[in-house]
Amino acid sequence: MIGQRQDDAIRLFDSTGALRGTLGRRGEGPGEFRQILSGGLNRDTVWVYDGSLYRLTFFSIATGKYLRSVRVDPGAGFPPTVRGSSGRIRWCSGATAPPEGSS
Repeated sequence: MIGQRQDDAIRLFDSTGALRGTLGRRGEGPGEFRQILSGGLNRDTVWVYDGSLYRLTFFSIATGKYLRSVRVDPGAGFPPTVRGSSGRIRWCSGATAPPEGSS
């Protein structure tokens, strides 16, 4: 998963490096981004944090379809956290991520 700031889209690649698909685009509507700051994977879902629109956007990995967006309180701090179904918190910012379960 790589965020492209040039066009505010997310590229998904498989284990061989082949492009599997593109999620989102520049804009302010559902599934669109103005400023991708972080993102991550949670089982079958890709989540992306837009720091300009203050929202988390979720996509299905299997279909690439937009699932939903959630507004984030700008005063809540950065990066936002996403609690997985296991109850563990996962997050990613830039090219590095802490071990699963880190907060």
